[in-house]
Amino acid sequence: MKLTILGSGVTMPSLTRNAAGYYLKIGTNHVLIDCGSGTLRQLLKAKVKWQELDYIFISHRHPDHITDLMAIMHAIYVAGHFNNQRIKPLVLVGYKGFKQDYHYFRQATFPAGRESYSIKIMEIKQSAKQFSSWRVRATSVEHGGLEVNAYRFEHQGKSLVLGSDCDYNQNLVKICHQTDLAVLDCMMPIVKKLPGHMSPKECGQTAKEARVKKIVLTHINPKYDNINLKKQAKKYYQGPVVIAKDLMTIKI
Repeated sequence: MKLTILGSGVTMPSLTRNAAGYYLKIGTNHVLIDCGSGTLRQLLKAKVKWQELDYIFISHRHPDHITDLMAIMHAIYVAGHFNNQRIKPLVLVGYKGFKQDYHYFRQATFPAGRESYSIKIMEIKQSAKQFSSWRVRATSVEHGGLEVNAYRFEHQGKSLVLGSDCDYNQNLVKICHQTDLAVLDCMMPIVKKLPGHMSPKECGQTAKEARVKKIVLTHINPKYDNINLKKQAKKYYQGPVVIAKDLMTIKI
């Protein structure tokens, strides 16, 4: 597996941190996890063929995680008029209520049913699903009462967890158990901790309890880029800690 961080920021705009988005090359498949505003452009910067995406996973409905979903779908549709039309299906996977949200967004932006390919929409919650040569587990995590999925991807004995936006919770600890890499919400430093998000303290505690091999701190408010979040996290977790940067790639 190879992970590219397309967006390591939050909902407030930044020239250095795009809204949430992650591209995962897993086996022969091209997978996008979350797509906040600007993700389509970030895919170009990362030299990813956005027309070839096989799966798009959405963690929750907040704009900084879902805004570019319709932009990507519309781009694929329009590109078909100028290039070879897409034939392979596109699978969209999300949280409880995602199907309803998708149809609402679709009707509000451009009519359904015009694609040259099939679109499969599914919801997974507290369950696992096999896709091709890899497996995904999903669990609900705490984010102010909103339906939010954390995802664990498993392939050839390796695992990756994308925790999405959440506060410290046992579901997150369980899904992170002994994972090779956990990408965790670290929106603010310890002294600025807000409900529904984690600081380096909670990220470190989660990684320590779950015996994670390596963590990446992401979803960082650019206001705090001058604060040593890595040093704060290392007080609670002795393993490797990486501060996410846009277009960073990590092999798992």
